[in-house]
This record gives sequence, structure tokens and C-alpha cells, in this order.
Amino acid sequence: NNTTIDPPVFTLKSDRLIEVASNNQVVVIDFTTNRDWSAIIETEESNDWCRLSMSEGKAGKYELSLKIDKNLAEYAREAKLSFFYDNCSETIEIKQREHLFVDVDNDTYVVESQGGELSVNLESNTDFSVSVDKKYDWISYIATKATKESTLVFQITANSSVDGRTGYVNVNYSDGTKKITIRQAGVDPILE
Repeated sequence: NNTTIDPPVFTLKSDRLIEVASNNQVVVIDFTTNRDWSAIIETEESNDWCRLSMSEGKAGKYELSLKIDKNLAEYAREAKLSFFYDNCSETIEIKQREHLFVDVDNDTYVVESQGGELSVNLESNTDFSVSVDKKYDWISYIATKATKESTLVFQITANSSVDGRTGYVNVNYSDGTKKITIRQAGVDPILE
């Protein structure tokens, strides 16, 4: 009986290294195989932050969804996705970036009418930039004093009006924007 057996084939069309941002992700894993297969995901953490839509199947063409949960930790994490078929295996490494954040002590600061210097304590694990819209010309960004935490320093000009005013400062970073509200009181009215 002369029967020939095709050698096992597993053609992975996806990258062998998948690097993703810290937010929720769905990555498509595209492969074709001529054998029954199974898959497992190994992580160092005890939680299942990375899940495959199927863990086994028959010979054929597949587009599986790899669901990756948002990383809320301040450190990157890794997983290994392994496919097994006919005593062979293929591996994909998954690396997810740490949660990037910018946080300030308060979202709103109140300044007296005479103005002056305002310091805002900021904590961050990423680069950031500070912007003040030109229409809030009474707020000037002076400097960032950086240590382990940063202090943003603003100069607030005096408000000679009896009406209070509100301005906004944006702290921009790669995963978003942190908005700071600055409210300044008006001067007390003078009664004659």
C-alpha cells in the first residue's frame, strides 16, 4: 500500500512579535494549517488579560481574534501565544506597553483677583507638553520644575474686572490630554 502523507504545514501570516499600546486591543491572527491544532497563551500574571477567540481547530484557514485588555499597570507586560500541530509548534510574542498617565493634584484651581504665581503638582510616567489657548492671555506658562514629580508654574495676571474669569490649560501626552481649570475671582466692587 503506497500512501504518501503530506508533511505538516502551518503558515502564519501574522507577525511573530505583536506590540500594542496600553488600551484595549483586538489583533487578528491569520494562519493556515493542514493539521489539527491547539493554542495556549502563557502570561506571568495570574489574570487572563490576553484571550484567543478559539483554542483548537481542524485543518484549514483561520482568522482568530486576540483580545487584549487595557493595561492599567505602570509596567509593560508580555505573553506568549503558542500553536501546536502534529508534534510541531509556532510561537507569537505579545508585548503590551504600560499605562501612560498624567495626573495633577486638582483639576480646578482658584486664584485671587490680584493674580500671582500658581504651582500645579503633576505626576507622570510619560513625556508631556503644556499648552494654554491664546484667548486666555492672562495665564502664562512659565516652567516645569522636574524631580520625581513635576511642578508646573503659571503666572496669573491681575484681574481688574469685578467679573471672575475661567481659563483652561491642557497637558498633552501620547495617550490623551489632562485638562486643568483655572478660575480667577474678580475684584471686590467699590461702593461710593
